[in-house]
Amino acid sequence: MIKRMRIKSKKGDATWISTVLYTLIGLSIMGLLLAFIRPKIAEMKDSFIIEQTITSMNDFDKIVSEIRLATGNRRTYDMHLSSGQLMIDGVKDTIQWYLPESNYQFSEVGVPIQTGNLNIITEKAGDKFSIKIEINYSYLNITYNNQDVEQILQSAKVTYPLSIENKGAPFVSLTELRGKQQIDVSG
Repeated sequence: MIKRMRIKSKKGDATWISTVLYTLIGLSIMGLLLAFIRPKIAEMKDSFIIEQTITSMNDFDKIVSEIRLATGNRRTYDMHLSSGQLMIDGVKDTIQWYLPESNYQFSEVGVPIQTGNLNIITEKAGDKFSIKIEINYSYLNITYNNQDVEQILQSAKVTYPLSIENKGAPFVSLTELRGKQQIDVSG
């Protein structure tokens, strides 16, 4: 009877060891799968963010084009920045979105892409990429809260309600305008 107990004990040990081995093999396989899948998920996420930002910037540009038609026109736009930062540059009269560490290479490194009024540039940043999307309004005077300043909006979970208004162009007399048309962004 003592011999039987030993045999049962050895069979129980063998079952326990094989269970642990199968569990370890399964966990190793899942770890390997995650190691390969995780970068692809991050790349797809960044690709979606870039495409979403291109759409948002095109919508913003469309609003600027619409309000340029008449002085005093004003529209509001809810800008959603899930990643990166948006700079309203009243000094250079540009609107720029910048994503410093993207897992997704949007275009060939160093080669600018023109899409409508958007200029998109991909640069190498270590083992990642930096993406910059810019709208150049050199023909306008872009201001933020009526000032020629650089205003940076950081990514947030909430939207930025922006008010975009055509303030007109400075004039000398009723028949003569001087300078560029002012488009003021406030938030």
